[in-house]
Amino acid sequence: MANLDQVMQALRAADAAGNVDDARRLAQIAQRLKSEQSAPPPVEAQQPAAQPHRDTLAEQMAYAPITRAAVGVGQTLIGGPFQLGANLGSAAARKIGEMLPEGAKQYYDTGGDQLDEKVAEKQRAWNDLKQSTMGDEWDVAGGVGAMAAGVGAMAPGATSMKMLQPAQKLLSTVPATLGKRVLYGAGTGTAMGAMTPQQEAGLEHNAQGAVMGGVIGGAFPAVAEALSKAGKVLYHAGIEPHFAAGREAIKGRAYLDAGGERIDDIAAALRNYVPKVDGSEATAGEAATGAGSAEFSAMQNSAEGVLPSEYVARGKARDAARLSAVRSVGQSPEALAAAKALRARNAEANYGAVENDLVDADLGALENTPAMQNALGKARTSAAQRRGYFPEEGEPYNVRNLQRAKKALDDSISASQNSAAAGRVPTLSPGELTDAKRELVGKLETASPGWKAARDQFAEESGPINQMEVGQYLEGKLTNALDEEAPQRAASYAGALRDAPRTIKNAVTGSPRFQELTSVLNPEQLRAVESVRDDLASMAEQQRLARAGSRSGKNVMQAFTNSIDATGHSGQLPNLLSRPAMAFNFIMRRLKGQMDERLAQEIAKEMLDPKATGVAIERAITRRDDVARTAAALRARSTQGGALAGAAAARASAGE
Repeated sequence: MANLDQVMQALRAADAAGNVDDARRLAQIAQRLKSEQSAPPPVEAQQPAAQPHRDTLAEQMAYAPITRAAVGVGQTLIGGPFQLGANLGSAAARKIGEMLPEGAKQYYDTGGDQLDEKVAEKQRAWNDLKQSTMGDEWDVAGGVGAMAAGVGAMAPGATSMKMLQPAQKLLSTVPATLGKRVLYGAGTGTAMGAMTPQQEAGLEHNAQGAVMGGVIGGAFPAVAEALSKAGKVLYHAGIEPHFAAGREAIKGRAYLDAGGERIDDIAAALRNYVPKVDGSEATAGEAATGAGSAEFSAMQNSAEGVLPSEYVARGKARDAARLSAVRSVGQSPEALAAAKALRARNAEANYGAVENDLVDADLGALENTPAMQNALGKARTSAAQRRGYFPEEGEPYNVRNLQRAKKALDDSISASQNSAAAGRVPTLSPGELTDAKRELVGKLETASPGWKAARDQFAEESGPINQMEVGQYLEGKLTNALDEEAPQRAASYAGALRDAPRTIKNAVTGSPRFQELTSVLNPEQLRAVESVRDDLASMAEQQRLARAGSRSGKNVMQAFTNSIDATGHSGQLPNLLSRPAMAFNFIMRRLKGQMDERLAQEIAKEMLDPKATGVAIERAITRRDDVARTAAALRARSTQGGALAGAAAARASAGE
């Protein structure tokens, strides 16, 4: 076998001849011979007693496992990158040497040999330090620990050093999608594998470490994702539905799926829900109509089909509550009849007590107007017909004479209004006649305080009667619409609410006395009848949204099945005429059917209570966010761990 001098002489000859391949191979042989000459004689494997005796504290500290681990840390953080840089530099130097003129190659090769020798000396120093202590396991552990510490230092917020922040940002931002995580793991593993310390010099060894680190680093996220999906299917199908918290989680995901992007608004609407009518508690879907989620309303509609009896009972209770609210204004027909009878008796007594009183009503210029002349003429005719008193010129009128004249003006106002409505021009307009009546009433009230008191009492007793008439009109419209669909019921009642004030007619003219409900009802009564309108409108909006979302497929009948399908696997095994697979699939179908029915009933019952549904949704939102954060952290750590595993494998394969 050739010695070192012979190999070096052959190397120079090959280099001078331009034989690059032979020169590279001879250079590697020369480097190995140099290492063998400087290496200590081998120690027999069967002679463990040859290890140095460690008596002093300094020797024990020098040979302690922690010291060896520190060596591994140093070699990983310093030796590995140094070796990679040296190998890259050596390869680049040789490439440059190939392009130099023949005369310069000799001097350039000498410099290259010196660089190789320095690299070899560094490698021998590391080997000497390693061989001076016991075992390689602490060295490897220290190296892997150093790499793990490096990955941990790249976590968000782990360091404030500006020089490390670019690397920290790069390594801590792990992509969310599987494909990008595979690329991330492969790239990071490649870089860490390339910088793993190698037993022998040469760029090809660094390349082997890079390939191993990249393969393992890229495969790790894919394997972790597959295991995660399998675990989800197992948990969702076999464990979760069999305890209360698990079923709550399944129901929560059903709510989140139906609510979609509007789930936060739905939760807020349910949390703040207050019944519009006392005793008329809406379902969760109706209470959340303000969020505008057609899918959630469709889910509510499907719940009604799961527990039809319970929802029919709720509907009847709501109808009764609305009717009670309207009846708080209208009371009963008997109460209305009694109020009218009392008013008539009081009016007869009060007006009868003053009708024959002579009054000094100075009509003045009013008496000579055409409107008043016509009214007084009718009063005279009425008195003559009854053989009653009517004054001659210069005599005073009694209350009955002027009361009859007022009634004649009322009749004239009605006739004038009818003529105007028919397109005819009346002799006197309704406004002119109304002015005359207003002036006459004012003079009569001044002349007869008793007549004014009777008139005021009549008006006071008419107020509650008008309110009851409005309430009973609305009650009739409400009960007549019970068999209609929600939108028609809401529209019918809303129209009745607008028309109600105009149903109160003037007893004499027959024209509407009021145009607005505020002129008839007090604030509390107004809130009562308007709350019914709002309640019906809310119910109609729920039905409108449910129809719009009917094609979304959001229903409560497949909460368990959808929970499994959301994992990306149906929970079924490929059949392939396999008896075990057929048995498993049969059991899974039965389980799906049973759990879907059970969960559908639980959801349908829960959605009868908006507050309870709101609490369930808020818990589901919190659970979703917690799971998302945990999953993101696990994905990041598994991806980074894959790169670390690839680098560790590369280090182990390098003989470290």
